[in-house]
Amino acid sequence: MGSLLCFFIVTGMASQGGYFTGMKVTPLTIAAALLIAAVVGFASSFVPSYHAAKVNIVDGLRHIG
Repeated sequence: MGSLLCFFIVTGMASQGGYFTGMKVTPLTIAAALLIAAVVGFASSFVPSYHAAKVNIVDGLRHIG
């Protein structure tokens, strides 16, 4: 949603002239942003989920915080 919002904001501001006249948000830029976001999300959730999968259910329910 943020990438699409950025596309519309940059397109609208570029049509008015000024600082954004040379900027364009292409579909390749949006795809790259979504791919990078997916990789960062996967990488940041992999280690905690791996450790959670190794914990016994009873021990996990006993742990607070």
